[in-house]
Amino acid sequence: MEPVVVKNMPEGWRPSQTNTSVPVWGVGINVGPPEEGMVLKPQIYRVKGRQTFNWPFIPADSEKGIWLSCVNGTVPVALAQELPKGISKCIAKEPIPEEGWKVVTVCH
Repeated sequence: MEPVVVKNMPEGWRPSQTNTSVPVWGVGINVGPPEEGMVLKPQIYRVKGRQTFNWPFIPADSEKGIWLSCVNGTVPVALAQELPKGISKCIAKEPIPEEGWKVVTVCH
């Protein structure tokens, strides 16, 4: 896999090479930096027919840091950022055309 060069990256984010050739768009939550590969599996349920992804955290997760990764399926790279300490969960909703296919993720 060819290395990817990221230009004009938003402040506070860093690139991370992904290991997939499948086009995927969305978010992921990691315990520790993404390159360590500890991806958390979300709880998935439906609210008003729309998939909702819930990542609850336990205090031990926070010791290595909780990281949010944003994936754009057109390139094999994700942008990742460590979330502030004290976060207890993140929730994302399935993207829909009425919202411009945006993946909205709320962490608190």
